[in-house]
Amino acid sequence: MFVCCEMSVPPSLPEDPKDQRHLDLLSTFHYVHAGLGVLGLLFLLFHFYFMSSIFGAMEKFPEKSLEMKEFSVEATASEATETTPESGFLGESTEVGSDAEHPARELSQKQAEFAGEMFGEMQSVFVWFYVFFGGMIVGGMILNVIAGMKLKQRKGKVFTMVVAGLNCLNFPGIVLGVFTFIVLCRHSVDLMYQKRAGELG
Repeated sequence: MFVCCEMSVPPSLPEDPKDQRHLDLLSTFHYVHAGLGVLGLLFLLFHFYFMSSIFGAMEKFPEKSLEMKEFSVEATASEATETTPESGFLGESTEVGSDAEHPARELSQKQAEFAGEMFGEMQSVFVWFYVFFGGMIVGGMILNVIAGMKLKQRKGKVFTMVVAGLNCLNFPGIVLGVFTFIVLCRHSVDLMYQKRAGELG
């Protein structure tokens, strides 16, 4: 004779107020970390403007240097012509070194054009550098806002842990990422997420 005993399911444990408070704090700090990204964007824009002005000055520097060099050569040649004139066959004065200036001037002009093109290409590379890091900052801001919302709703635990891992890649976010892992790895918090998933399911 078999006696069937009905097993009673233990009631669910009440949620720990400490876990609730820690999850709410983590949600708030994720919003704060996303707000710090705005400061990072402002610093990146200021740095881009500063470097653009420097590259613009460097791009114009070869042209200014060429103009100063031509002015110096012309001044030297005029002084040499005035002080030491040479008489020709018919007694006409001839300028010294006037024919030798043209190849040197063409060479200096080509060097200036090459330097200007090189600085222009370097500036375009730096533009993509700033675009890349700006996109990373904006992406991190969006992910942290979504993670903060999911922490408030007590869902998306795996997504929140992935964002915590990405936050560990930068200095301000490493503290937030470590504490997020500590809180989400608690057994009581895991049961809280499972309970919320069961209610939504």
